[in-house]
Amino acid sequence: MDHIVPPALAPHILIIDDDADMRGYFEMALAVLGIEVRGSDGSVPVEAAPQVAFVDLLLAGGDSLDQLEALIDAGSVVVVTTGLAADAPLVEAARALGAWRVLHKPFSLSGLRNLAQAAWQKSQA
Repeated sequence: MDHIVPPALAPHILIIDDDADMRGYFEMALAVLGIEVRGSDGSVPVEAAPQVAFVDLLLAGGDSLDQLEALIDAGSVVVVTTGLAADAPLVEAARALGAWRVLHKPFSLSGLRNLAQAAWQKSQA
């Protein structure tokens, strides 16, 4: 059973994805766990690094690796989301930059929730 986080300790997770429906899916999927989601389409750089970020590798602006690197350098736990094959050069580049995990699309609701909780726990360690 999923653990619901008390409101005072509720984690905030940033989702960077140029697909508004995907950002909405993350928000809906994680809200039941007490996780607050902030969404960005990736068109502007993140001003304040979150503790956890899910970053789509194929942003329309093409600067996902730059944003990913900036978030990692700022200390965020970063999960990459992608529909690319696990051995695709862009996925390998994200791993080399320090992405904590890769979440392959399509993914299950339970897989997303478990990974979000694990990423939050890692950010608190």
